[in-house]
Amino acid sequence: MLRKGLLPLALTLAAGCAARPAARRAPVSASASKPLSAESRKQVDRDYYEAVDAYMKADYARSRALIKTILAAEPGNAEALSLRRRVSAVEKASAPE
Repeated sequence: MLRKGLLPLALTLAAGCAARPAARRAPVSASASKPLSAESRKQVDRDYYEAVDAYMKADYARSRALIKTILAAEPGNAEALSLRRRVSAVEKASAPE
């Protein structure tokens, strides 16, 4: 399902988020302070890798939908927030003027 090259991309996206100062991260809501269950964590991880795969295939609508699902479960997910910014930037760049 996922291509071999996605893991390095996902790790790069995650590393880019981790390297940012805490002040630039999105605030985490109080409802997000509860840790996810193991099954929910697995689902969030699967959705993230599928969102990255959709992004790599230029299926931005699918990527956005998966990101929305991730952020509903975990609003402060830094990787999903970073990917959402990337998708938005690509869509803005390719939008007709």
